[in-house]
Amino acid sequence: MSSSKLPFLRHAYAMAVGATAGLTAGLVGWGAAQVIIPSMIYPSPLASYSQLSATGISLSALSLSSISSGYRFWTDNKVNIPIALGIGIPAVFSARVGSHFAKKLSGNALELFFNGFSLVLIPTHFWIQQRRAASSSVKDVHREIAEVCKSGNGLFSLT
Repeated sequence: MSSSKLPFLRHAYAMAVGATAGLTAGLVGWGAAQVIIPSMIYPSPLASYSQLSATGISLSALSLSSISSGYRFWTDNKVNIPIALGIGIPAVFSARVGSHFAKKLSGNALELFFNGFSLVLIPTHFWIQQRRAASSSVKDVHREIAEVCKSGNGLFSLT
């Protein structure tokens, strides 16, 4: 790989990772870090960052995409502002505490926490979805997805 093309390829790679992570975050509200962090620590000339740097890159990138997708949900009246603030304000402080501890841990320990939380959160999310489905009537998801895909309404608009 030519060293003159490397900066361009790194940026193109980062943009592809960002597009995938943004789609994931906007679609389901989480999971973007599960795209960004492994992509940034992958040993290649395009990334190969430390676990701590990948976490910083992920948090910085997600801050921008969260504002964009959060605004979209807010304009569609899908955000309970008091609940969002009730979650967000303590999260600002606890994230600072977490980043303080992250700097003290080795890359291997951070990878263990990242993978461990992913292993716990994904099955927990499935369990919560099943509990919700059992306690309320659930729409025909296939029909709803087909209608959204068919119409394509508002895919890239901000209104």
